[in-house]
Amino acid sequence: MIIYRYEYPDGGGPFLTRDGISRTHPEYQFNDNTLYGAVSIEALKNWFKCRNIVLDPALQIVKYDAEVVHEYPDLGEVVVRKDTARKL
Repeated sequence: MIIYRYEYPDGGGPFLTRDGISRTHPEYQFNDNTLYGAVSIEALKNWFKCRNIVLDPALQIVKYDAEVVHEYPDLGEVVVRKDTARKL
């Protein structure tokens, strides 16, 4: 499935590094082989807008093709397997 996500140049998202380390609380680490994204650029922007999350200008939208773990249709959110994620 094609997904879109915000990423820093290091490949991590706004909340976690690519290795799953929390950006705000590095003592927390997630080793679950997942990436979170959205089904469209519009859904991605809306997810952050609805939560009033201000995005760092260094973040960029990145497109992936990956195997789906779980989909939240009402939110436009998708969880994919990190080890299958291929940047497009």
